[in-house]
Amino acid sequence: MKDFRINILFLSISVIIYLISDSFITNDQKYVILLTSLLVYTISSIIAIYKRTEILLDPLILSLIINQLVFLGGFTSFLIIENGIFQPGRSASLIPWNSQYLAKTGMLINIGTICVTYGYYSKLGTKFSNFNTKYLIKSRISKIHLSKKMLIIIAIVGVLIKLYLMKNGLFGRLLNPDYTTYGESASYLASQLAPLNRLSLISFTFVFFRYLKKDKGYTILFLFLVSIELFFAFIEGSRRPILELYVLIFLIYYYVNQRIKISLFLSGFIVLYIAFTLILEFKTFVLDNQISSTDPISLIQKFSNYRELNKNELNETVYENVEKNIYYRINLITQATSAIRHADLNKLDDKDPDFFLTLLLVPIDVVIPKSIQGTTTVNWGDWFRYAVLNRGYYYTTYSIPFSPVGYLYFLGGTLGVIVGFFIYGIMLKSISNLPQISFIGFLLFLLLLTCIGMFETAIPQSLVRYARYMFVLPFFYKFTTELLRKKQTI
Repeated sequence: MKDFRINILFLSISVIIYLISDSFITNDQKYVILLTSLLVYTISSIIAIYKRTEILLDPLILSLIINQLVFLGGFTSFLIIENGIFQPGRSASLIPWNSQYLAKTGMLINIGTICVTYGYYSKLGTKFSNFNTKYLIKSRISKIHLSKKMLIIIAIVGVLIKLYLMKNGLFGRLLNPDYTTYGESASYLASQLAPLNRLSLISFTFVFFRYLKKDKGYTILFLFLVSIELFFAFIEGSRRPILELYVLIFLIYYYVNQRIKISLFLSGFIVLYIAFTLILEFKTFVLDNQISSTDPISLIQKFSNYRELNKNELNETVYENVEKNIYYRINLITQATSAIRHADLNKLDDKDPDFFLTLLLVPIDVVIPKSIQGTTTVNWGDWFRYAVLNRGYYYTTYSIPFSPVGYLYFLGGTLGVIVGFFIYGIMLKSISNLPQISFIGFLLFLLLLTCIGMFETAIPQSLVRYARYMFVLPFFYKFTTELLRKKQTI
């Protein structure tokens, strides 16, 4: 904790500046000061941790890079500041933009960053981490041996499930609104079985990097699985799957070799470019209602024809100013500011989402799937687009994120942000010891990182997935193995 006291003090001074200097500097200038302090804090934290740990396997550092530097604007906001003024982008084009709320958003992000750090290094965080580590060891899940044959079966099952859902219009951007009830159940099933692909891919990637060129069978399987995952990431029509896939492979390489490979790092920019161009083209293709068949081959052929016929339009909407499009889409400051402004000026009523109730139902959702409850996951993105951004309502299977800051502020104002980020820091600490347990521990670390590494707007859904991986899965494994052992002794 000592390494962070100066940085936390620096952030605290920035918050004080926001609170007492209204008559001395503009709100835009306040935001730039808060932004600068956030950038300095994050870089200082990375340097401090680098001296004593494997930096890329530290959950706090990964979270600071992903959330504070990228999505919450610690670095990306500088890329869209012109003449000292933050450019809100298209998300704010239909609302009265007021930089007063921009400065307030910057303050709340800095407060949240302080709380994440305190939560991570708190005694409560340490105790919770030790409890989880002992819990996983006692469950014996860390001693699982995944044979090559088992991994191949897991991979095949995962691929077949996704192909089945895709064929029936129940996967990613191909989700058919006519199958709402069936689609909800099938989507839930897919979300629970999707880690099958990731589990086998992570294992094969580990072996591939450790025994490169020594086992051609693993190499072929690795390349095949990566290709399959890329295909499904493309079909999902979302940027996250392909970026997540890259981060997983990058972290596995680092875990095996304890160093960063420059070529692998630079390839990330290629992945980023593809995520914001080709996948955006497919999203446009789907939103234009161009799908007449979900057969993979005919779908790819139709998409290729669509690209050729709409080349000029796609060049204008997708490829012109690609850099700015990337900055605006990964920077959630505009959405967070819009959410905070809406919360301050409008009291939520019965027509708005009940954020608190959704959070209270998390323990039930962990044990009883929504498909069994007969309920569906609330799409906050449509509500946010309609009620906050005034951009109209239309059917979509993906939400517009308004950042964890926006969600927590809707939930409980500034106090909600403080408590929420503190608990998030404790959750990050809870997975910090897993890579040291065994390879299975590292595998669980990566799966849990996909739940909480990026602090999402849909916090309740992230909590459900986190609890299932961290507690339900080990419990189920221990219960099943003990039951089988008793049967063998009878």
